[in-house]
Amino acid sequence: NRLTEGFPPVIFEKNPNIQSIKLHDNPWLCNCEQLSKTYKFLSKNPRKTEMLSLICQSPADVSGYTWTGACGATWTSAEDDRYSENKPFALAMIGVLLAFFSFGSVISISHTIKTKRRQAELRLREAEVQEARERLILHR
Repeated sequence: NRLTEGFPPVIFEKNPNIQSIKLHDNPWLCNCEQLSKTYKFLSKNPRKTEMLSLICQSPADVSGYTWTGACGATWTSAEDDRYSENKPFALAMIGVLLAFFSFGSVISISHTIKTKRRQAELRLREAEVQEARERLILHR
């Protein structure tokens, strides 16, 4: 089969039992954007071909490279770009969660401090009352 370009994976959707596709020894034109969907289909478990047999013939700067060697960085950065669209939203959500956590912590700490003060004041009053009782008993 003298394939030069990736194929649309939809070709194989009607046959979910495909286990192997022989694609070695083809003069691949490594247009990374065009090969991306084909590569994802072939490399999805179970792998459908020997990925190291997919060798670029052109363009000249990637001739002899595997698809992954020629396009891996492009595909990875495309995945990163896809997630970078969500970064502002994620950072905003993290900021909101941190604000709620900080606010809750401040409220909890101030409540604990007030409770300890009240307990200390109550102990002091009880000690004063006890001392006053003892004085009354002694003065009788």
